[in-house]
Amino acid sequence: MADLNDDEILRLYLDEKLDGEDMAKVEKRLRQEPGLLERLDQIRTEQIDPAVHSVGMAWISGRLTCPARSEWTRHFSGVLEKTRSEYLNFHLEVVECPFCQANATDLRQRESRRKDSSSSMADRSARAAGWLKSD
Repeated sequence: MADLNDDEILRLYLDEKLDGEDMAKVEKRLRQEPGLLERLDQIRTEQIDPAVHSVGMAWISGRLTCPARSEWTRHFSGVLEKTRSEYLNFHLEVVECPFCQANATDLRQRESRRKDSSSSMADRSARAAGWLKSD
């Protein structure tokens, strides 16, 4: 892929002719380089039949590879099967999906607040029972 120019890479991307790792690299560059995203749109509109949409574009725009929020919760709780959990890590760390990164950040923050709240409630209960001395 290194010897190809951006237009060739974008055409291969649109035609779904790149391997998974290269697709992820292109997706990352598209998020980081607004000019490249504009060029992708130009190439897409230059296609012979603009009414034709690739499965890959529908897949990306519909975020079909993005796990559901409930699956992220199971992942962070450590109850998701190993191979699926590995995919979720790949989705966050290699693909760097901004939607799922935001979801993951939110779930982690909620879990942290829940733990803080549970700890505080346990301390109040222990004080009320006389197990801990008040400050």
